[in-house]
Amino acid sequence: MKAINNLTAEELRNSSFEVVYLAYEDYMYLINLSDYTRKAYLSNFRNYYIWCQETGIASIYDQYTVKQYLVYRVKGGAKCQTMNNIYSASYIWI
Repeated sequence: MKAINNLTAEELRNSSFEVVYLAYEDYMYLINLSDYTRKAYLSNFRNYYIWCQETGIASIYDQYTVKQYLVYRVKGGAKCQTMNNIYSASYIWI
């Protein structure tokens, strides 16, 4: 198996959640995000992934899907800071 940091974008899109999660975490270390930000972004990514699975969405690395998720979270009562975190984190997902 290739090292996570050697995967192409296409290979990453077709990888399991665990592989993508680890690559996402590695990337956040490389861009020097704080522990708090990294944990918040990973939590948001995990919740987004679960939502995609529960709603049957297959194309999770898609701007339209992220927009749908943001609307879902706003309608569910997510606070402004949570929405800002999700929105910022989504730039890395897609």
